[in-house]
Amino acid sequence: MNASNSQYEIILQNLLADHADGLLKGVVSTTALLTRYGLTGDLYVKNLIHIAEQIQMAMPEVDPSEAFVAALYAQLVGEHDHNMFDRLMAWRLERLRHLSPHMQLLGGLTLTAGLYWIVTRGRGVNIQSVVKAAGDLLPTLSSSERSA
Repeated sequence: MNASNSQYEIILQNLLADHADGLLKGVVSTTALLTRYGLTGDLYVKNLIHIAEQIQMAMPEVDPSEAFVAALYAQLVGEHDHNMFDRLMAWRLERLRHLSPHMQLLGGLTLTAGLYWIVTRGRGVNIQSVVKAAGDLLPTLSSSERSA
């Protein structure tokens, strides 16, 4: 790319930026812009301006909802939904409530054993003893209850 192409692109970018600003303000003089930038005879630039004006007419201005603005702000700034964890835990607890009492107990013991293992894994605690202790706490279930 030579210097004249680079200079032309810079002029074109500046002209299109000024044109877009004028469209947003509602006051734009295409002829004055083309004259100011010395591009009155450039058909390519005139076509770009025409396309920009057609897009501006086809897409009316819309005010975004407050919820959209808040969500976009949170995404851009990096703030997350702090209630998401609470909703997730409530959903999981609701699912757990539909299980039989024996399954709830087994799930609770599994969770407790897992947390205990995470906390003590670097301290030389034997996991088999933890599993045996958890098994001793379980009530004896008949074979039909175990398969349920």
